[in-house]
Amino acid sequence: MVGWMVGSMAACDQPAERDPIEGVRVHDGALVDPDLRFRSGGNGGGIWVNNGLADPSVGGVDPAFGLSTPQGLSEETGVLVEPGAWIVAQYLVECALPPGASIVKDVEGQLLEFEGAVGLAPEWQDGSCDEDCQQWVSACMLARTNVSQQSVVISLRADAPSIGTVGVPGYGVYEASYFGNIFTDERHVCKGNPWQLTLATAVGRTCAPNPEQCGMIGYDDCMLDQRCDFEWDDGVTAIDCVADGDPAPYHTISVYVHDE
Repeated sequence: MVGWMVGSMAACDQPAERDPIEGVRVHDGALVDPDLRFRSGGNGGGIWVNNGLADPSVGGVDPAFGLSTPQGLSEETGVLVEPGAWIVAQYLVECALPPGASIVKDVEGQLLEFEGAVGLAPEWQDGSCDEDCQQWVSACMLARTNVSQQSVVISLRADAPSIGTVGVPGYGVYEASYFGNIFTDERHVCKGNPWQLTLATAVGRTCAPNPEQCGMIGYDDCMLDQRCDFEWDDGVTAIDCVADGDPAPYHTISVYVHDE
């Protein structure tokens, strides 16, 4: 989560005081228990509640440098200074860094702490983010994008150790698979079958049925289209999906919603 710490960098020799609100602020102004922001579903799986990212654009972020550095995540331009864009930095750090890892940024004298959660690219905390790193973080950011900014509980599946291909019980509706590279403005979504996509839409997910609204290129039924490879492990997980005109596969994250 993002923690607000009172003080300035000049006072960093003293312990920073945390904001008394301990939670994750979602778009409707409600507060969500931080333990529910991301929690393990077992076997590497995970459930998100804060997936209301309207736009995953990453201005002021340079993957050639660590997120902890001024060059990697700028304190003077881009997402940390654009109104309402702190959530992009929050999601970025959550996707990249593991639980227990965090970075602190000084934005106009206000200290902001961003904490890790998924751990798809732990090396990016202090080092560069290569193509594999960029693709994993991008897939995570795209999977959590919801142009309505509505928070919907989703389960992630991927051929990545920090997520895994075993699903969370009760989350059996395959919405879509997300892949691309947001650092080069490549955004793709491969849809689940029509009836499952309809169920996901009904609970508030918006990008797979309307990819153009999210700045994504959309493809129909992932399995019938044979656009991806798949792992069959208590359901289906898309792996190494490809975009039209580009035979090189991308790291991919699949989204499941509750099968009510």
